[in-house]
Amino acid sequence: MTASLMASACQKDRNNGQRKLRVCTISLTAGAWMPLVSARERARNSILHLERGIALWQLGRKTEAQAAFQQAYRNAQATPGP
Repeated sequence: MTASLMASACQKDRNNGQRKLRVCTISLTAGAWMPLVSARERARNSILHLERGIALWQLGRKTEAQAAFQQAYRNAQATPGP
């Protein structure tokens, strides 16, 4: 439940890059076991990596942001469909 609450905050908080980065990282850490369960869960986590990349970009951490965007892309391809 904590992971889902943090994921919601990660997706909604677009004004403050540092706070957004913190909640996105916590959410990804709390749900780190999810990719072991199924490819569908890994695909769902792609939005968290995308949001984390946005936060990193806002903070000027371009290289880390690009890595987060690439991870989001890889995770989104984990399962066919939306």
